[in-house]
Amino acid sequence: MKVIIYFNDTGECLGSARKSDDYVLQGREELFAEDSSTLPDRESQHKQSYLDAQKAQEYARKREAEFPSIPDQLDEIYHNGIDSWKAVIKVTKDKYPKS
Repeated sequence: MKVIIYFNDTGECLGSARKSDDYVLQGREELFAEDSSTLPDRESQHKQSYLDAQKAQEYARKREAEFPSIPDQLDEIYHNGIDSWKAVIKVTKDKYPKS
């Protein structure tokens, strides 16, 4: 199977399709791959993208669960100052680094 990409007059990609090996290109089509069996299907690509995004944001979800509430953070700043608040927040940020 071949993978064919379709373009309009301005060069914008309109989509792609899998065609048989004996398919002949027509008009504004370009051959993307000779063997479509090596390409992941769209569902797999979307699922993997979703999983990658979820993993990348895992630290943020963990931090959010452990940070003090906004009212508690504001109380910390009011009663003990910004430096004290930074120290409180740093404990959670150090526990769950961005990467």
